Amino acid sequence: MKLNNLKYFFLFVVNFSFAQTLTITDTLLSTTCSGTLISFDLSVPNEISLTGFDFNTGTLPEGWDSTAFTIGTPCTGERASSYNDGSPTDGSPYFWATVYNSGGQNDNNRFFNNSLGERYVETNSLDVNAGGIIDFDIRYASDDPDNRTVWNGDDAPQNCETPDNPSEQVYLQYSKNGGNWINITTWATCGDGQPNCDWYWWNKNSVSIPEAAKSANTKFRWRQPFSSNYYYDNWGLDNIDVRAAPPPASQWILDFGDGETTTINLATPSLTTSLTHLYLPSNQNNSRTISLTAVLTNGLIFTVTKTIIVPLSDNIPPSVSAPASITADTDPGDCFATILDIGLPVVLETCSVSIVSDKPLNNQYSKGLTTINWMVTDNASNSTTVTQTILVIDNEFPNLTIPVDVNSTDCSLALLAANTADNCGPTPTITKSIPDGYIFPSGQTAVIWQAEDSSSNITSKTQLITITDNTPPTATVTPITLETDVGKCFKTVNRGILMQYAADPTDNCQSSISITDNIPAQFDVGIHSVTYVFSDDTGNQTTLVQTVTIVDLSIPIITPPADINSDSCVIVLGDPTINDNCTYTISNNAPPTFPAGNTIVTWTVSDSSGNISTATQNVFFNDNTDPTIMIDSNPIVGVDPGLCTASAVDLGTEITNDDCSVASVTNNAPDTFQIGVTTVTWTVEDSSGNIAIATQTVTVIDDEKPVARGRDIVIELNRNGIATVTKDQINAGSSDNCLLESFGITKFDNNQSQNPNNPNDPVNLSAKRNSGAFLKSGILTFSCNDVGVKQVTLLATDSSGNTDEVIVNVTILSSSLCSTSTTSTPTTDPDSDGDGFLDSVDAFPNDPIEWLDTDGDNIGNNSDNDDDGDGFSDDIEIINNSDPLDDNSIPIDIDGDGLINPEDLDDDGDGFSDIIEDLVGTSPNDNNDFPLDTDNDGIINFYDDDDDNDGQLDEYENICGSDPLNFMFFSTDTDLDGLPDCIDLDDDNDGFSDEEEIFEGTLPKDKKSFPQDYDGDGIAGKRDNCFNVFNPDQLDTDEDTFGDACDNCINIFNPDQRDYDLDLIGNACDDDDDNDGQSDIVEIECNSDPLNENSLSPDYDNDGLPNCIDLDDDNDTQSDIAEINCGSDPLDENSMSPDYDNDGILDCDDNDKDNDGIIDLIDLNPFNYDEILISEFISPNGDGINDNWEIIPIERFPNNEVWIYSRAGNLLLNKKQYNNDWNGYYKGNPAPESSYLYMIDLNGDKVIDYKGWFYLTK
Repeated sequence: MKLNNLKYFFLFVVNFSFAQTLTITDTLLSTTCSGTLISFDLSVPNEISLTGFDFNTGTLPEGWDSTAFTIGTPCTGERASSYNDGSPTDGSPYFWATVYNSGGQNDNNRFFNNSLGERYVETNSLDVNAGGIIDFDIRYASDDPDNRTVWNGDDAPQNCETPDNPSEQVYLQYSKNGGNWINITTWATCGDGQPNCDWYWWNKNSVSIPEAAKSANTKFRWRQPFSSNYYYDNWGLDNIDVRAAPPPASQWILDFGDGETTTINLATPSLTTSLTHLYLPSNQNNSRTISLTAVLTNGLIFTVTKTIIVPLSDNIPPSVSAPASITADTDPGDCFATILDIGLPVVLETCSVSIVSDKPLNNQYSKGLTTINWMVTDNASNSTTVTQTILVIDNEFPNLTIPVDVNSTDCSLALLAANTADNCGPTPTITKSIPDGYIFPSGQTAVIWQAEDSSSNITSKTQLITITDNTPPTATVTPITLETDVGKCFKTVNRGILMQYAADPTDNCQSSISITDNIPAQFDVGIHSVTYVFSDDTGNQTTLVQTVTIVDLSIPIITPPADINSDSCVIVLGDPTINDNCTYTISNNAPPTFPAGNTIVTWTVSDSSGNISTATQNVFFNDNTDPTIMIDSNPIVGVDPGLCTASAVDLGTEITNDDCSVASVTNNAPDTFQIGVTTVTWTVEDSSGNIAIATQTVTVIDDEKPVARGRDIVIELNRNGIATVTKDQINAGSSDNCLLESFGITKFDNNQSQNPNNPNDPVNLSAKRNSGAFLKSGILTFSCNDVGVKQVTLLATDSSGNTDEVIVNVTILSSSLCSTSTTSTPTTDPDSDGDGFLDSVDAFPNDPIEWLDTDGDNIGNNSDNDDDGDGFSDDIEIINNSDPLDDNSIPIDIDGDGLINPEDLDDDGDGFSDIIEDLVGTSPNDNNDFPLDTDNDGIINFYDDDDDNDGQLDEYENICGSDPLNFMFFSTDTDLDGLPDCIDLDDDNDGFSDEEEIFEGTLPKDKKSFPQDYDGDGIAGKRDNCFNVFNPDQLDTDEDTFGDACDNCINIFNPDQRDYDLDLIGNACDDDDDNDGQSDIVEIECNSDPLNENSLSPDYDNDGLPNCIDLDDDNDTQSDIAEINCGSDPLDENSMSPDYDNDGILDCDDNDKDNDGIIDLIDLNPFNYDEILISEFISPNGDGINDNWEIIPIERFPNNEVWIYSRAGNLLLNKKQYNNDWNGYYKGNPAPESSYLYMIDLNGDKVIDYKGWFYLTK
């Protein structure tokens, strides 16, 4: 075999299947007036496709299985197909068996397999109980013409190598119900180098499903049991189609596409059936989509749709002639003509027709020309329209009611309005012979009124106006303000000027007017009154008062006093010079006390009219004199108890003086004074800043002695019979309020008043202190003679020389030496110097201050700084706990550098100070135990933040688990910023935290992978609440996680952001979610769907208010309720109920149709406006009917006056503002039955408007 390499192609693949087809055959049978009749023949095909695949993509159909394969045309060297009917050689992709079902990689080539493997393609489980056909294309490779076995750059070797062994042939097999696979057929190989077999070309196959393979659960597969390698023994498949014979149908369902559906249930199932359907008449060919569903006996359901053309049944419109035109006059009192019969059109048509017109339902035709449209439509919707005209003419004159004649004293009388009415609208135009606002002259004026309607019909009437003038003229006067004469405190009057402020007087009847006044010759400053009298030609007068104000605007003149230059605090300013035409007052702003320097004093003069002038005066004052200060004491005080300072020291009284004033006195005394002398400085400053200084001394002395405290001790003599006691051994915490400067100790016999060696010589402690008996070295020596209890005095002295002493008991224990020396010379050994030590043991028997010389250097221990002569002072030895009397006991020097440990900063000489070693925890006394410096950088680990100098702090390494003492072992730091990843919040240093990157789905350790900021607002990824809208402020008013910049409801919480109509306004705040023009509230109220733009509530008049909430559905100004009550159609704007008075109340509901205020029940002219209705009789019998005499509507005339007379002429009633309240009584008694005269003045103008009779009955 030849090696052949394969270059892989990665393609996406989808399912492929063949559609099932039902057959529908339609045949036109007839077209009549009844409609179009069509027959339908229905059938199921002989075969149905169960599954299939054309391998144009790499995704197998659901339920299929296979070994790995290639989709494409890898066998580019293939020969032409043996058939030319859409074979794979047309270039479409096909299945190509190339790779193993199992195997691995070898060491030479990552595409080679190590072991043999099968190849197969397997269908899903199919129902082939009735048998069927398997169609497919197959071929073997025809030997690869490409001999390459390796890749050459991007050019891959081909894998088209021939199967040549019998074990490499391909089998078609089936398996029923998951059982064994059984061969149906195979394609034998033809041996190596024999590519001329038929199946080495593309070979089309159509294989019948064997009887043995029939079942409801059968799979088929194409299988090659063995192959040599992925580029050997190749074969291909294409265009697989598995088809089965169907069972008959038991039910047929046919939707005819016109809203009708027929279902046929067959007692005997069949593959075919037929039926007919009559489509409604139509004048055009109609497209109908019919749907056929067949239910097979095995339960399978197949559906197919088909679009057919239903031929028209009739397209010839009817022949029509219109009725004759008509001319008519309007009905009396109406603007329309009632015509009951206007005729019908003449129609010629063989099929049935309908006739409709737009003539008014009430047979009333409005004034003018009306066109009637007649439309005749046959049952196939063919229609013909003709027109007829109706002309209605208005020849009726309008009604005109004018006001009554007037007698008046008002020349500006405003005439009452005239009333007009007409049978037609609009309301006739009313004109009169005088303009509005006309001023009537005295006497009589005739006013002519006319009313003209829209048809030019005119009615004229005349009104008489009589005027008597008794009205005074009118005028106004304006207040005036004048200035005084120059240099004067008064104003000389010019009458002509004042008269200009008396406004032009007018008269109601336009007569001439004369003016008189009381203007004086002059006015003083102030407010005055002038009286004017205006008289017209008839003597009518008007009196008005004018206010005249005289003001003084002359500013006073002021000259200030001369400027002043003074060094005295007492300054006299002087008086200014004033010149003014009226009276005045003077003031200035001089301060009570002048400061140093220049002060500007402002003088102000104000006259009696408030005119003000100012002038300034300079006052220069210079205070050059220092103040004086004197302190009356220099106090000396003691310290505060228990303290080393003094507080609350009384400094005495300071005495100050200044020729002007003292501004301040200060000192620098501290709150507490230290021991010694403190100088206190006093400073006095006057108001001009001059300063004087004085000092005093405050002396603080420490007058408090220290407190000496001691303790009793027990000591033992050493082998030499000697023992020492230091001051530190007996000191029990002596203290002082300031500072203890020194201690001294001395000893004497238990009998404190006697000298131990001379009982007749008392011990003088004071003398001993003064003579130095108190040892400043603080060390006492005891010998065998002291065995027993000795008293020792401890003297404490403070820094001020104050002393205190305490006596303690020292118990001295004996030694073996004392027994010998005591017994040998108990009484013959004197104490020559009386220091308490016998001469035999006293190294200095004649020196009472010394008695011991441990090192034999002839210097007594009390004076010797190094008693044992070991080179270390006694104080050093005592401090370092070595014995100052034993030259073998010396202070320790561990490193032998000559510095004892207390003075040596590095006791063990290891190069690290004792302080450092104590702090670190190593031993300062062991030079093998010293602080570590792992990285040898000169910084010990204790102080080194990076012990191993690996660039990561020890703190970080301890947290992250790496070794801080091993520079080869450190924690990962992706971005090399010095922070290991385990504590670095941003491992890749891309500006986004690891937590955020994990949340966003980007890589926290890849600097090139980070959340994107798509809108450039500086906020990336899911942090941006508007990821594609620039909004750096991230404002989110409603806190719904969507920023205001992209929130479709900014102020309403709506995290779902639903927006049904996509109008960028979310449903939560959209008044109209589906954008159909009807608000959601309205749609819910009217039961339409607010989320369906095709679901609209009816709105007949298209006014935006659906009928369910529209009070006037047809927008004809008459409410639906009113139209329903009155019998007109609320859904027809041309159908309106009558409203005679156009008051918005339809006549059927209007109890006052002419709107004259008289209800129709009692109105004698319900369709004619009446001014009033006067009762013609009353019956005051208490039955509630006609009990009072009524004038309707009297409330329109609030100024009315009524008179009622008996037949004899007696006045029974005279009342203004009559209110229908006369009940037939006169002076408390009922009037008799009779006729009574009435007179009515409606307007209170003394003109009788109505006069007549009414009858009173019981």
